[in-house]
Amino acid sequence: MTSPTVYMGGALPPDNGLRIGTAVSFTNNVVVVQVAGSTVNCGFLEGSTVVVGQPVALLRGESSWLCLGRVST
Repeated sequence: MTSPTVYMGGALPPDNGLRIGTAVSFTNNVVVVQVAGSTVNCGFLEGSTVVVGQPVALLRGESSWLCLGRVST
């Protein structure tokens, strides 16, 4: 059995990215977010509060995006 890779000091693995974007729309299945001049469709965590027009935190893993929720301003 091998130990999982641990990333220290805030470093993320090269295929992941943490971004901040602006929620454009929110439905039961998807959050559409504008980030870096483009829009992306994201899954979201159950119970997340997303408000259209507000900043949200996104986590990218390979070609998928996950909305972590609204960023307080």
